[in-house]
Amino acid sequence: MPREILSTPSEFTPVRTLAAMREMARLSGRLQAMGIPVAELESSTGLPALWLDRGVLNRPAAVLSTELDPDAFEEALDVVCRLAAGRPLSLLPYGAPLPHPERLHLRDGDVALPIYEPLDPSALRFQVNRAIAPIAAPDRGAHRAPIELEVLLKIGMRSRMSRVYTLSSRGAFLLLDRPLRPGRRVYLEVPVGGANHPRASGRVMFVNRVNAPAYPDLPAGVALRFDRVDAIAACAIDHLVERRLSALEIQG
Repeated sequence: MPREILSTPSEFTPVRTLAAMREMARLSGRLQAMGIPVAELESSTGLPALWLDRGVLNRPAAVLSTELDPDAFEEALDVVCRLAAGRPLSLLPYGAPLPHPERLHLRDGDVALPIYEPLDPSALRFQVNRAIAPIAAPDRGAHRAPIELEVLLKIGMRSRMSRVYTLSSRGAFLLLDRPLRPGRRVYLEVPVGGANHPRASGRVMFVNRVNAPAYPDLPAGVALRFDRVDAIAACAIDHLVERRLSALEIQG
């Protein structure tokens, strides 16, 4: 990560430094509550950093504040690079959105996934899970993104409203407290493409239960794989997903 992405040293004050450290501690608590593996690191100069690591088959990630002294930042960066032990390392700059010149420096340093506040819980979970994904991640066939959307879920003669965690033209993860049986066929009304009628159908692939989650870093809900999506809905979903992913990445 280029040193130039940071603010100039004249801008640092004890009050600003303390505020940044408190924000990092709050972020750590939010991630731990989501089941994300978090270790809090601290450099000798006082810069807190978060280390996220699922194991040797996954990318590790480091959350580093852009609000603190460049020397402390550089020290923390050296620490996390050693911890990565040769694995590809994801760097997540944390803080308020950066001005245009500093965003360009980030992109030049191959840093693409910031954590800009305010960030809703679904987007934060998604952003961090992307950063610590398996090194050899399987191809899903379609991009997915956290989408603030409510869909009508139809199961047999019953129907219920459900919020979306992530959506793609190939499937969805729905936030449900009451699990559905894996393999169960479901139908969805997805309000995209200028209409609101049954547009997708598929089956439940797996269930993440509230009290016994199979995937602790995912919310309670069900993962669906679509086997039928009309063309208009698929194009509208793909467009919506690309817009959302772009908003979550560092723009030049």
